[in-house]
Amino acid sequence: MSDDVNFEEEKFVSKANLMVKKIFNAITMMQVEHVQHFMDPSLYQKVCEKLERYQKKKERVVFEQVNISSYVLKHSTKQSYLEVEASVMVRAIVYCLSTVSNQVVSGDAFSRREFPTKMVFRKRLDSSSVDVPRCLGCGTTIDVYGDGICPNCGRVYDLANYDYIIQEMDW
Repeated sequence: MSDDVNFEEEKFVSKANLMVKKIFNAITMMQVEHVQHFMDPSLYQKVCEKLERYQKKKERVVFEQVNISSYVLKHSTKQSYLEVEASVMVRAIVYCLSTVSNQVVSGDAFSRREFPTKMVFRKRLDSSSVDVPRCLGCGTTIDVYGDGICPNCGRVYDLANYDYIIQEMDW
């Protein structure tokens, strides 16, 4: 990808796998605030709204044994950002649990299924590159691929200023 001199496909796929697995785990645990920094604010809002719909039905969606395979990447440069569209095959056990009875109410808790997922990753053209991510509030080193929250002051790391984040994701 000529416009992103730091782009390495193998490294990108590895990061994308980690991000997607962490998002599915956060959805399962109903703690999406821990992966907020991986997502565009509009996607984060959509995920929160979807989870609220499950909560109103007294259900929670569970993703187990998530594996991602067969990445097909399409690169493009837009006016102010780089975009990577990824078509992937996700394999997982997916089901809904009643939060009242803890019983499976839909899906299959024992069999993996495959479902195609489209994701769009974006990186700002004016993004900076950093060797060691630090909190902009207090300067503490932050685990960006963990929860992205500063352990000292609680500020969420703004990954969008430095790297690709997920703009769109079907699930």
